[in-house]
Amino acid sequence: MEQQNKEALILEKVFAEVNNPTWAMLEQFLTAHQIDYENGKPKVVHIDMTNPERALVYLAVRGQDFYYGAWVDTKDEIQLNWMDALPKIDIFLLAESETLTAEEMAALTRLDTQVARRIGELKSPKAKVEHKDSAIFIEPNPNPGFFDDKLLQLVDLLDDDKEGIRALAQKAETYIVATCLYYSGYWNLGQLKVDPKITKRIVDLNLGIAINLQAWGDPILEEPDVEELLQKLKEKDLRELEERKKPTRIP
Repeated sequence: MEQQNKEALILEKVFAEVNNPTWAMLEQFLTAHQIDYENGKPKVVHIDMTNPERALVYLAVRGQDFYYGAWVDTKDEIQLNWMDALPKIDIFLLAESETLTAEEMAALTRLDTQVARRIGELKSPKAKVEHKDSAIFIEPNPNPGFFDDKLLQLVDLLDDDKEGIRALAQKAETYIVATCLYYSGYWNLGQLKVDPKITKRIVDLNLGIAINLQAWGDPILEEPDVEELLQKLKEKDLRELEERKKPTRIP
């Protein structure tokens, strides 16, 4: 099956579920939030098809930065496998300096960098406060993804220029930043764990890592007490049965 046709079938399956929900996880989520739409269809932020047997579709949530994910099996037939909220995770290398310009920091490494801010720039168009430092960053994968995968991608890239990154770390405040924005509707946000091998590679580059955890969104409505609901239905049936047993009065 051609990649384009497979992608179209995957989206068709996901869109059908979003438009007419049958999955309990999705129905529960929709009590608090709405999937964003674009041109009459659920807005797709990203489709991860790196796994040949399962695709992951990231859908935009209206007014939020986290996503709603749909896992779709693709090996034998296109079939929805799971749905759940997913965090927005950004992982990048950040270098800051009050003495070096953004261009001077960028010159220390042969890796591609982007400018975050420059000394003297206003912090916002309306602000009268200027930045007192310059900053550059390196982000190999700005697309949605998982913490472990994105951290590994960044470290692999930084290892391509170990000497340059070490020089940058020596002359500027340089460290890895991981910003993880979760959906707050669930009690447990999960856990983040850095593999010891990755930690060793980060230390070898003379870097540290700062992890910023945030949680946003509205809580889902509480699930009904199933046992209580069944008991009420049973009591209702018994009352109706007793009513039917009563003799009919003849006027």
